[in-house]
Amino acid sequence: MKKFIILTTVLIWLSLGLFGWYYVNRPTATLAGTTADFSVKSPVIYSQFNEDEESANQQYLGKVIEVSGTVQDLKVEENGELTITLKGDEMFGVSCKMTGNGDKIAQKIKKGDGVTVKGICSGKLMDVVLVNCSLLKS
Repeated sequence: MKKFIILTTVLIWLSLGLFGWYYVNRPTATLAGTTADFSVKSPVIYSQFNEDEESANQQYLGKVIEVSGTVQDLKVEENGELTITLKGDEMFGVSCKMTGNGDKIAQKIKKGDGVTVKGICSGKLMDVVLVNCSLLKS
């Protein structure tokens, strides 16, 4: 009976460990082939969130949005993730967390370029945040 309990406990912990490993390392879904719910310029969406965040959340939160704008900043993290910030106002804008190889995408664009990205709106912190983004055109 003791062996059964030990074996069951080990199997449960092993299963939990494998599930956790899969959850952390699972592939992210791309938005390729999905149509955007909204298409907007980065200064417009930023000003909408800045003026009335509650209303903008109701309109954009969780939706697929296509945003066009001027690249204000590019940041490649140590893990290879790329964040592109599109100009909204003088200090803040639309932060687009890209999927895929950030170094490869960062080589295609530079500050000041006009780009269009598609991503899922997750609200506003300092910037309006889009996640799971893909570069549509640069």
